Amino acid sequence: MKKHTFAILSVICIFALASCFSPFDGGNEGEGTIVINIGASNAARIPVSTPSEMTHIITLTGPGGTINRTLDGPTGTIAVAPGTWTINIDARGPNEYFPMSTEFGLPTDIILRAVGSPTNVTVTAGASASATISMISAAEVSNEAQLRAAVTWARADGGEKRIRLTATTPITLTTAPVIVTGGRNITLVANSGTRTINRTGFTSQPMFQVDSPGTLRLGIPGMVGNIAIVGDAGANAAIIEVNPSADLIMNANVTLTDNTSGSGGGAVQLNAGTFTMYGGTISDNEVTGGSSGGGVAVNAGSAFTMSGGIISDNIAGNAGGGVVNDNIFIMSGGTISGNDASTSGGGVTNWAGSTFTMSGGAAINNNTAGTQGGGVRNDGNFTMNGSATINNNAASFSGGGVHNEASGNIIMSGGAINGNVATSSDGGGVHNGGSFTMSGGSTINGNTAGGAAGGVHNLAGASFIISDVSTINNNTAVMAGGGVNNIGNFTMSGGAINNNTTIIGNGGGVHNAGGIFFIQTGTINGNTAGSTNGQAMFVMSPIAAYGTTLPGTDFSGPFFDGGGVSRNGNFSVTNGVLAAP
Repeated sequence: MKKHTFAILSVICIFALASCFSPFDGGNEGEGTIVINIGASNAARIPVSTPSEMTHIITLTGPGGTINRTLDGPTGTIAVAPGTWTINIDARGPNEYFPMSTEFGLPTDIILRAVGSPTNVTVTAGASASATISMISAAEVSNEAQLRAAVTWARADGGEKRIRLTATTPITLTTAPVIVTGGRNITLVANSGTRTINRTGFTSQPMFQVDSPGTLRLGIPGMVGNIAIVGDAGANAAIIEVNPSADLIMNANVTLTDNTSGSGGGAVQLNAGTFTMYGGTISDNEVTGGSSGGGVAVNAGSAFTMSGGIISDNIAGNAGGGVVNDNIFIMSGGTISGNDASTSGGGVTNWAGSTFTMSGGAAINNNTAGTQGGGVRNDGNFTMNGSATINNNAASFSGGGVHNEASGNIIMSGGAINGNVATSSDGGGVHNGGSFTMSGGSTINGNTAGGAAGGVHNLAGASFIISDVSTINNNTAVMAGGGVNNIGNFTMSGGAINNNTTIIGNGGGVHNAGGIFFIQTGTINGNTAGSTNGQAMFVMSPIAAYGTTLPGTDFSGPFFDGGGVSRNGNFSVTNGVLAAP
């Protein structure tokens, strides 16, 4: 048997020239030509010794349609109309099936090839252009044995190995996790239809285990087909476990679903590993008992970056219905929705000492919590900016949108916490026990509390600051403080608390219940209290006003609670407007 070497196909250089030698065709007048040159290196494992032994299936898509050519050598020329062309190359050896050999120990039915990432080149008649296509080692698999072998025998030097799933029926894992380790860089792809991987017969281990140094990539940008990795409702481990210094990358058209785990992370468990989510869906997973992170668990030392995709309809027996974070979670896009936590953080729980950042168009919407923080529970550092939203979440007790613990620090310099509900208690938008700074035109609007504080409930010892043009507007509380119920320290250095309402309680705009409320500048206007004694802008005792007018304010009547401000503590105005509804 011939001994094969593993050299080949690192780079394909593509040049558009006026003319050159080619086994294909030359250009006619007014056309351009694409010259394809194939080099050799060790970047793709193909069972041939030189590029001349390969067959290259070339597909060009551009002006006028598609051109298909086959190249049986290291170079060739294709005549094309002027314009931009997308080039795809699929390289195969003389025999598509990798030969059985004692050197590699692979089964005969693994198809091992190389593929080129789609590349664009613009051709102009009479001019030249160039582009480069990098070739990637590839295999086609249709059953469990082939999948395991393709991963096991992938290159161990970090070069990408692309595994194309071809089976139209599920590939079922039956014995143990597929382990990606030893420098292997594995990408699973599907070119058409939905390719499914499921499991049976082992439930206490993950389906895929990524160890250091290893990378598992699910899908590629622009992938036409779909990959569904389906867990087991009777399982007791995540679908994918990412261990120290290992990486998981997830793209669009990939789904991790229908799994149950008795430990953190119904779909993905990070144990000092990293997870980058560009797209795809993590849905209908569950962690039971006292476990947290129905979809994803970011454990100590780990990092999760989400710029796209959906984490939805997952359940946590404890906290973090969608995601629980115990280190770093950066969310610059995507949606976390429809998740549920038995205790707190229906969408996300961010534990003490951890960092959670929301930006861009990231959305945490329509989640539920059994006690606190329908959208987010924060015990650590939470930054929210851009057009990020925490909307339409619900908590059975307090903090319909956000619950911030005493150890928590929230900086909201943009975005919205709107339309949330605290069903039976306080803080329809925000329940704050720590530090909360609101600026940048951010909004806490249209929230509802079954108790006090439709917008913000600021606890004793807590600090809340609102500035510039930010708003706490159009919130409703059954009891006191339609906009704000303050027991701690609340400062307005700008912004507005307008058009809020209490149903039967006091202080349609603000109820200051023994706290310190200071207005440096800002507006409290158009609020309504449902109390029978409520009057627009009637305060419980005179307040100090420096350099401002207070229209509609009565300083002399009985100590009734007002539609604008209900005071039972220290209240100071430096520059601001308090107006009657």
